[in-house]
Amino acid sequence: MYIFIGSVVVGFLLAELIAGRKSMKRNQLIKSLTFNRGINLIHIHHWMWCVGLLIILFIVHYKSPVLNGLLFGAAIQGLTYKDAFKIIYK
Repeated sequence: MYIFIGSVVVGFLLAELIAGRKSMKRNQLIKSLTFNRGINLIHIHHWMWCVGLLIILFIVHYKSPVLNGLLFGAAIQGLTYKDAFKIIYK
């Protein structure tokens, strides 16, 4: 349990460092996952793909407190943004 909690904290801090604070801006170490859809831009936030990976790991019964904690922490950090649920940008 301590390993999982520690991994959640590390995942949160890594996501804060890597994702940057401003949505889709220069201060990100890794470019956002986006798709052009006509005049709109679809942004798949990192919390969405982290949750998706957690669901897949659960379905295949992959149990790793470190990996699960890192993904969970990154997902929590992603939900701290004001635009966490905004997917379509014009």
